[in-house]
Amino acid sequence: YQLYPQYFLQSYFGLFPPRTRRSADYNSDLSNSSVYNNLSKNSRLPLLIDSVSKVNIITTLLATSSSIFESYIYPILALSCHFITKFLSSKQEDHIEKRRSKRATDEYPTRIASIMQLYNHLNYNPHICEFMTEDLLTMPGDVLHDADIQFESQARLALTLSHFLSSFYQIVNSDEDFPMRKAEVDLTDEQLIGEVLAAVASDHKVVGVGIFFDRGKFRNYRLPYFGPYAFRIENDINRKYAVVDWAGLPDGYENEIWFRTMKARWATNGDRSQLTEYWLKLFIRADYFGSALVPHESGFPLYFHAPELKHGQWFPPRFQCSQNHTLPRQWIVTYAVPFFGLDTLGINIEFKGVVRIDTYLSYLDINQCSMSHYVPNAFKGSDHCDYQSTLCEPIFGRGFLLGKYKCRCRPGYEYPFLDQNDFFLGDVLDTQWDILLSNTSRISSYDILKCRIAIASSIKPISFILLLSSISFAILLST
Repeated sequence: YQLYPQYFLQSYFGLFPPRTRRSADYNSDLSNSSVYNNLSKNSRLPLLIDSVSKVNIITTLLATSSSIFESYIYPILALSCHFITKFLSSKQEDHIEKRRSKRATDEYPTRIASIMQLYNHLNYNPHICEFMTEDLLTMPGDVLHDADIQFESQARLALTLSHFLSSFYQIVNSDEDFPMRKAEVDLTDEQLIGEVLAAVASDHKVVGVGIFFDRGKFRNYRLPYFGPYAFRIENDINRKYAVVDWAGLPDGYENEIWFRTMKARWATNGDRSQLTEYWLKLFIRADYFGSALVPHESGFPLYFHAPELKHGQWFPPRFQCSQNHTLPRQWIVTYAVPFFGLDTLGINIEFKGVVRIDTYLSYLDINQCSMSHYVPNAFKGSDHCDYQSTLCEPIFGRGFLLGKYKCRCRPGYEYPFLDQNDFFLGDVLDTQWDILLSNTSRISSYDILKCRIAIASSIKPISFILLLSSISFAILLST
């Protein structure tokens, strides 16, 4: 039952809904006082005093009017009631939408809280990872916002290894015969171990670096797979390193998501047209003693095909949980890039393996400021800046922590406090916001952490202008 009539019908039937629900006594007398009254006939309507709560007064007064007047007045009333009803419903919907939008902006994001809770929980208790599945140990992919920019130098370290391996396996031929000289032999496992050790020791943000060959691509007739992986034993400032053959671990690496993804992409599509061609001007010794240099005989200059930085892929952050404690238990970010070589016939390019580099997730900076809706960032819009008077700016170099942003005043606003800063720190805003939402008796200062409208430094010019205005107005009145 509505509190006001919905509309007036063109057939001159008026709808009179009561303001309260009908009782049993009213239902028994429903035939005598029906809510539908035929207004086209001059039927006797109920008394106004008895039916004031359920009779439309406008329709009752117009019931005795002439038919010509009714034909003009009822369409106008119907149209007016229709617009009034729409206006009231739209106002109610606007009120609901405003409440919903305000609740969505002020509510603490539970998704961000769950991500940070998982991150801190496994940092403090890494042994519980043995009881968790792989899905629980992996963060969403949109956590890696700007990882390709912040970890670009680490990705290029893996790309350098990929270029070295691609050039070696496409140019060097161990069966080539030189007079009074020996050809270069294939890379041994000791040389590859030295490469990954040098790579992991060159950057303090790197957890580990590995070279992983596809089945039968490394010329080791004892094992089908070979994957040397060098890593830091404890933390990023420790100078102790260890090397392990990942192929000898219980799970191996052929079923890892980063290896399967790279192999599925490049094993059957390693075409020269998709890779970049690099040219080399290779010089060798003219004789055994190296008295002179001559160009390489078989084709000069030489070239090879290798991937670029865009051909690699970043994978979502995950907690590396080694069951036998061989690998470090850390939150890592993985970047993988393929490397290529010639096939057994020495004609076509084929997929040889993957170079993988792992970096610490703790070095990834979080950007909590607002962004466009299409930007994949799990933390966007989680800042607590006052959007009317301040602008959010991220603070880089603080790592994987919340609250690393600052709120600067917008043009036309000024910083209200006399201290050394001209902005509000995100740590302070987050702390005061948590106090505001808590049920404790602590007083929060969140409402005053905003910029005020900029005013003049002195009120003397304003007073002088007001005085001149008053004198001018008095002169005009006297004249």
